[in-house]
Amino acid sequence: MPSGFGDMNGLPSIGADVQTFRAYSAFQFQVWNKPKGKTMGFFLVVGAGAGGGGGFTAAAGTARGGGGGGGSGGLSRCLIPLQFVPDTLYLMVPPGGTGGAASAGGVAPLTRTLVQVQPIVSAVYYFLASGAAAAAGGGAGTGGAGGAAGAAETISTSTICIFSNMGNTTFLAGKAGAAAGAIGGAAGGNNSILGAAGGLNGGAGGGSTPIANTDFNGGNQTGSGIFPTLLGGQSAGITLNGQQGSDWVQAVNGIWVPYGGAGGATAGASGTAGRGSNGGTGCGGGGGGGGVTGGAGGDGGGGLIQITCW
Repeated sequence: MPSGFGDMNGLPSIGADVQTFRAYSAFQFQVWNKPKGKTMGFFLVVGAGAGGGGGFTAAAGTARGGGGGGGSGGLSRCLIPLQFVPDTLYLMVPPGGTGGAASAGGVAPLTRTLVQVQPIVSAVYYFLASGAAAAAGGGAGTGGAGGAAGAAETISTSTICIFSNMGNTTFLAGKAGAAAGAIGGAAGGNNSILGAAGGLNGGAGGGSTPIANTDFNGGNQTGSGIFPTLLGGQSAGITLNGQQGSDWVQAVNGIWVPYGGAGGATAGASGTAGRGSNGGTGCGGGGGGGGVTGGAGGDGGGGLIQITCW
């Protein structure tokens, strides 16, 4: 349901009507009514991220691949005079896809994030859509390979978003997850913060362990500048689980940078491998590590719609 979040992205707050709609149900509409006395609107539509793949489960002394990171959602924006916007819009904001259990692939979101002019799921009613096809889950680890990276949500178009064409629209594809470590034994693949135009990030990969049972770390969400790195699970550290992804807001400048999930570390000789962490808003979940019991993948972050009118 709508909530106050007016300082996100430095969007107008003085005299502005700011409504934020977070993940609610994959196939249930939320309702937005055009505020009185406002003439311009800015729509931000963020697709949901996909779950990371689970690491492979098998006996010690066998190769066990980690899971791949889930892909992130896409992003659509529209600046438009409100005279061209219906009085009521219907918003579908899906949860992220769930992470895969051990030896299972991550799950894609059930739908894209949608703004529609009628509460009927049909392309003929799209005002804005987060993308053309939802993000894909990270692949499961196997005994012969680490899990593949989950694909990003593909870019939306003005043809898809037919009712927003009287405004100024911008469409951005999501970012793919990272693959798991190589089956010969390797840390999970990293994913870099701010490595995609939309600011959303795919999940990192889980670590893979070889027949020698050597342990390897999960992949990182690699930071830059003021943005810290979120570490994957550490094979020789306190936890095998990846550090949790989040919506990280830089307090001084109001910068909104959601993190994807970090990957889980392996458990080669015994025990349960590390779990991939969950992604922040619109981001992919991290892949789980391979082990005697494979680690589960992290969940993808839910979608988001923010509508600012002034």
